[in-house]
Amino acid sequence: MRRAAIVTILCLSAAACGRTANTPAQQGALDAGVRELADAYIDGFFRQFPEAATSYSLADRPHDRLSDLSPASRALRATHAILREALESAVATRVCRSELWNVSQMTGWHVSLGYLVTIQPTGGDKARQESLARWGALPQFLDTEAANLREGMKLGYTAPKHIVQIVIRQTRQLAALPVDESPFSAPARADRTLEFQARVRTLVSEQIAPAIRRYADFLEREYLPAAREAIAVAANPDGERCYAAGVRAMSTLPKSAQEVHDIGLREGARIDAEMKLFSGDLDRLGMLSSQNWRAARLVVDTGLHALGWTRQQAIEYMLAHTAQSAESAASEVDRYIILPGQATAYMLGRLEILAAREEARRAAGSGFDIKAFHDRVLEDGAVPLTFLRAKITESFRASGS
Repeated sequence: MRRAAIVTILCLSAAACGRTANTPAQQGALDAGVRELADAYIDGFFRQFPEAATSYSLADRPHDRLSDLSPASRALRATHAILREALESAVATRVCRSELWNVSQMTGWHVSLGYLVTIQPTGGDKARQESLARWGALPQFLDTEAANLREGMKLGYTAPKHIVQIVIRQTRQLAALPVDESPFSAPARADRTLEFQARVRTLVSEQIAPAIRRYADFLEREYLPAAREAIAVAANPDGERCYAAGVRAMSTLPKSAQEVHDIGLREGARIDAEMKLFSGDLDRLGMLSSQNWRAARLVVDTGLHALGWTRQQAIEYMLAHTAQSAESAASEVDRYIILPGQATAYMLGRLEILAAREEARRAAGSGFDIKAFHDRVLEDGAVPLTFLRAKITESFRASGS
């Protein structure tokens, strides 16, 4: 373990790294923050695993202890697993260069910031100053987004044309809202200070709305003609690696696209067979219908991004295997198109937990306690599934209950 390696991991995992050009002062502060975080991580690592300092021949570290394997210490394994998965996933997904084709009807700036502004703190002089500073920076933020997209176009990274058309409509609608109805006027609606309200409204009408229109014009006139016709992320440079990294990041499981696709087909067939057996049980049918939807997601997500499916093919599969309407199925497919791998997490997670339950049942035999199993699943919160399964198996083998 060396500082350089940790700094590289942390820098690659930070969204700020490589996203935009920084001033020397900003870059200096960012570098200092990365070094501080790396030092803290390394110090914690060697406290937890003191033998490693000896293995790496580090003269400036203590060599007087063995690792603490007590139950209290083992609780930190979940934290370690979460941190490791987060760092490894962040590094792996950097291949996607998402900042260079960040045009999304689901997670684009107009969605995320359009919500953030509604919860912007207000009610005091400091809060009002911070609000004006943050949202006064939005026009420059949008210009930077456009610059990033231009760089992506040069390097071959673009969003699908169909998605770009959706975002153009969304941003034009946002820019056309009356000032008092714009989400970016939310701070004025939450604060009764008349001067502040006037400044916010002026900011929206004279700076923010024109900047949004300028961004929408850029998308329509410059970006849309260059956007990719293909819907699969595989059409971008290193797209196949990007999709594999997306599946791993979303599911925390090391499965190939073909494996995920096949799992979806098998689960869909199994659920279809069950639904014929429970035709009179509405509650059971509702549960199976939800499971079938999640199984269909595995098939469609991988079909779109790894197996050459068209958007229409994906919609038709959803209509044939779920209870969704045509409009809902189309909206879902568009979501899968712009969030590669995200839809695989639901059913893969369910199946992994069920597999862990069966392993625990076999290990505990007649002493298996479903409540104890649920406690083990939930006690650490959201953890990587590979860690969860190994922890549960170990726990039930050791306790026998």
